[in-house]
Amino acid sequence: MRRTAFAFVTSALLAACSNIQTSGAQSIDDTMKTTDEFTAVLTRVSEGWETKNTDLAMSAFSGDALYTEPPDRQIYRGTRELRIFFDRITPGATLKWQNIWYDPQTLVGAGAYSFKNGERSTAVHGVVVVLIQDGKIKTWREYQRRGEIDFEDFHNPDSKEWQTTVDDL
Repeated sequence: MRRTAFAFVTSALLAACSNIQTSGAQSIDDTMKTTDEFTAVLTRVSEGWETKNTDLAMSAFSGDALYTEPPDRQIYRGTRELRIFFDRITPGATLKWQNIWYDPQTLVGAGAYSFKNGERSTAVHGVVVVLIQDGKIKTWREYQRRGEIDFEDFHNPDSKEWQTTVDDL
């Protein structure tokens, strides 16, 4: 049930975000036709972060990429700022993809992930919505929450007290 609800929410996010636009008109190209190709780009990011190989992670992004955590948590524009951000990822970091979706018609994809930076005692779990242009990440928008390291514990509805339930409405 949890995975179905999570997939539904992520599908809704993908649909809502399928109109991501960059400045100027976006031309649909065929540089990335499959989910496997999209997954390979996201894997370059995760492998680069996990191995502290900034160049590998950077190779997934366009030179003028925009990386954000809306509404105002973090923003990095272009190669110079991304490199500074990626260089700060600590040894021992992990980025695991739970699910990945991609629409080759709009060049928009998403991934559900868990990220742990170094020796921290918590992780962030979230969804990133990505726009591809010329085979690279043009925009990366992540929505995430900090919590338990283990993904299943983080999403387990029976392992915590909830801040809001139907009884609170």
